[in-house]
Amino acid sequence: MRLLAATATTLLLCACTQQIPGDGRVGELGRPVQVTFALFHSESAANGCEGTGGYDDIGQGTQARLTDEANSLLGVASLGRGVAGSGVCTYRATFEDIDPTLPFYSVEVSDRGQISHSRAELRVENWTFEISLGA
Repeated sequence: MRLLAATATTLLLCACTQQIPGDGRVGELGRPVQVTFALFHSESAANGCEGTGGYDDIGQGTQARLTDEANSLLGVASLGRGVAGSGVCTYRATFEDIDPTLPFYSVEVSDRGQISHSRAELRVENWTFEISLGA
């Protein structure tokens, strides 16, 4: 009876894990995808990283959208508070629980156009989009 119970438990445990094709992770159903967004604009950097002039749509809370190859929405995230450097503001956003098995991903910050990467490219970049705008 104990052997039967142990075998049933083993079968149950094996049935609950999922192998993600191409990623080599067991049990992972979704993963975060990061965005690092650099705005090269000295006036915005001097303004506490709130965009000014032609960049007034960029700042903390600006919406970013992640889509798949069919342009289906995978997630929405907001840019965090910008960190000012020498004429540049750097913002970060995270999309949570994203399917890591799709062939292509695109991100768009505000309405500034999509940037696309393949799954292989994102894996190499540790699932991070590096985007810049301005100068």
